[in-house]
Amino acid sequence: MSFKEKLNTILSSGEFHQLAQFREPDVWSQMDPHERELLSLLFLKQGEHQLCQKNKLALSSFELSTQISPANPLILHMQAQTLLKFGTELKHFLAAKKKCKMLLSKKTGVLPKSQFFLIYHDLASILIKIGSIRQKTDDFYQADKIFKKLEHEAPPDQHFSILWDWALCWIFIGKLSGELSDMSCGIQKFQQAKNIGCNDIRFYCDHGLALIEYFKLVNNPALLIQATDSFKRTVEIDPGFPKGWLYLGIVFKKRYYFSEDLADFDEADTCFTTITKLCADDSFLWLQWGLLYLKKGKLLGCTDIITLSIEKFQKAKELHQLHATLECLLEHQDENTDGKVSQKTSRVKKKSEESNTNSQDDIKKLLYLSWGEAELLLGVECNDYNLITKANKKFKLVITNLCTDPYAWYMYAKSYVEIGSYFNSADYFTSAIEAFQKGLELDPININLLQGLASTFLAMGTLVQNPKSLHPGHFRGYGNIHHQSIDLGLSYRYLFDIGLNVELSYSYRCFAKNCPQNVNAIMCMFEYPFGL
Repeated sequence: MSFKEKLNTILSSGEFHQLAQFREPDVWSQMDPHERELLSLLFLKQGEHQLCQKNKLALSSFELSTQISPANPLILHMQAQTLLKFGTELKHFLAAKKKCKMLLSKKTGVLPKSQFFLIYHDLASILIKIGSIRQKTDDFYQADKIFKKLEHEAPPDQHFSILWDWALCWIFIGKLSGELSDMSCGIQKFQQAKNIGCNDIRFYCDHGLALIEYFKLVNNPALLIQATDSFKRTVEIDPGFPKGWLYLGIVFKKRYYFSEDLADFDEADTCFTTITKLCADDSFLWLQWGLLYLKKGKLLGCTDIITLSIEKFQKAKELHQLHATLECLLEHQDENTDGKVSQKTSRVKKKSEESNTNSQDDIKKLLYLSWGEAELLLGVECNDYNLITKANKKFKLVITNLCTDPYAWYMYAKSYVEIGSYFNSADYFTSAIEAFQKGLELDPININLLQGLASTFLAMGTLVQNPKSLHPGHFRGYGNIHHQSIDLGLSYRYLFDIGLNVELSYSYRCFAKNCPQNVNAIMCMFEYPFGL
């Protein structure tokens, strides 16, 4: 059987493990150019398959593909597009960027002029991916420069995709900078793309999520209504699209948080219920559903609703653990299915990409904090010590792994306050005070932590009948406060013949202790005598 026949058989069957016999350069030298191009394409296909399976050997397959056919621009472009489409880690997108740079530097074979537009567009999209992982604006500004160039050179049928990606670029910049002008630029690009018209559910998802990000900056409920319309459009186009229902439920949840209107709660509840008929094994769904019920339970003071939220948090945890277990199994299989027999008896697991880890950490933190809050509320309401201690353990788990969140320390301290109140024990109040102080080290002006610390000192002082405990040296409150300040200023007074005095003065506070500082005051005073 000739090389060409063997390679075509592998291509049609998809049994890429058979490529192990073609990995050495000695074999390539025996092939004609067409056979080498086919072999290069096969290693590219193997790399694509490995990317989908999250196999860490994917990049080595792409490298072999390049070595076999080093000057083939079509193969290089296909590699860049495959890495962009299926890549998940920073190294994948950096490799794709390198391949696009090679193509644009003309170090490869001749490409049609129309192909250069696609390469530039792909490069801009790759830079957005890199920027979203690095969380640096430099990558996004590089992408913005490319989009400005493409805006005038793009074929009419590409204007929509250019505006869509350009909008995402500016939304990311706005998220990092916190500037309204940046976020507004992204929203405008989305609107321009929307005016062209499309039925792509991914576009409406991106548009809706961008509007939610904009809402976080300006707190305008009209933006949530616009986001609702975008997500509704996704489920109108495809009623079986779970992510569309999920985002629609989340935006109705946000509207309920803002308006406290039960109609918004019912809409969100209906969306989440619909998803369970399509895809009930999404842990993030159950987390969001639990948050919805927790908010309603807190607003209405209803223990039954809080109990329902706890059930949903429990379901979210079970599914989260299941997915983590499955991912570990898949990674273990990928490490040993590359066409070779591993000679190592054990492997050390490599750390997953930092961005993915952070995302999973955020979800886990939100789950345990919300779940613990629900148990704490229910435990206090029902005077159930077991629920309060369960909440305390969840908060402790969060601060042990993610100790940089002031809110986690606040909830941890509150759980100790409730345990101290349950047993009338000063020891637990001491633990609460230490937790509040840890949180204040992270955020010294956090009002919740300050109020919690003050009320805990008050409760502890009442408990031990020792008023001095209300005024420890490091806690400056509840005692006499001596205000001290020095103001410097100038004044000018003019007396009119009619007896009217007009005085204009300015003062600047150069020293302040226990009173407002950085004070600049301008005063205009009129004095006119009169009698009754």
